[in-house]
Amino acid sequence: MIKKLPFLILLILFSCQAQEKVKGSRNVKTEEYNLTPFHSIQISGDFEVGILKGSRPMMEIRADDNLHDLIQSEVVGGVLYIKPVREFSRTKSQEIRITFSDTLRNIQISDKVELESLEDLFVQDFQLKTRDNSKAFITLTARNFNLIHGDDSRAELNVTATEVYYQLNQSSRIEALVNAPLFKVDIYEKANARIDGDIEEFELRADQSAEFDGENLACVNAVVLAEGDSENKVNVIENLQLRAKGNSETEIFNTPNIELLEFTDEAVIAKKEFGKGLFN
Repeated sequence: MIKKLPFLILLILFSCQAQEKVKGSRNVKTEEYNLTPFHSIQISGDFEVGILKGSRPMMEIRADDNLHDLIQSEVVGGVLYIKPVREFSRTKSQEIRITFSDTLRNIQISDKVELESLEDLFVQDFQLKTRDNSKAFITLTARNFNLIHGDDSRAELNVTATEVYYQLNQSSRIEALVNAPLFKVDIYEKANARIDGDIEEFELRADQSAEFDGENLACVNAVVLAEGDSENKVNVIENLQLRAKGNSETEIFNTPNIELLEFTDEAVIAKKEFGKGLFN
């Protein structure tokens, strides 16, 4: 045991050094960096990130002057990676402004990144993936838009597209305005969603302790599967196909024709009147 002590001491010292945070100088400077073209972005850290389209790909960093060299950024295979080399503390600014020039396909944010679109984004097929405690505030127009939303992440989205898909997991929360001919939502675990908008064809699969509020999401036709302990509100104008199982609760707004395909266990279905909208 005595012979192992030096190794243990070295291990502890190394661990302490690895966890040591870099304090910001509180002296903020702004630098611009040219980038090679990219179609996707992956960001981790504690950055406030703004994104917009421009004539050339570039990145502007506004941060404490001793942190600039500790913010790693590189474009590999068309993907722009941004992350801190070390963890920062007591910083005055960690702001990044990203300009893309080509079609943007994918953004992934994690840790405590806050992402905001500085203008309406016009894209084709686009996916946003959020993890950890990240936040996204995005307005976009797309052909197809996919959201993979997990952990404790938060999002406020304004989406216009031909087809939209949301996968909502863990304890994530979202408020959104969606306008699309086709909208699909899978919501699980403790995820919470409040969605407004106008949809032609809507599909919802809800399970576990998820909460979906679509009271002001006007759908012409809808297919709904409610399971587990999920709580759901749907607004359907013409036709609703419904499967209700487990201890799920489904509140129906408007007066659709209802085809009840499955109604088992202690599931609850109720007719409700309209309340106040998210964007009223």
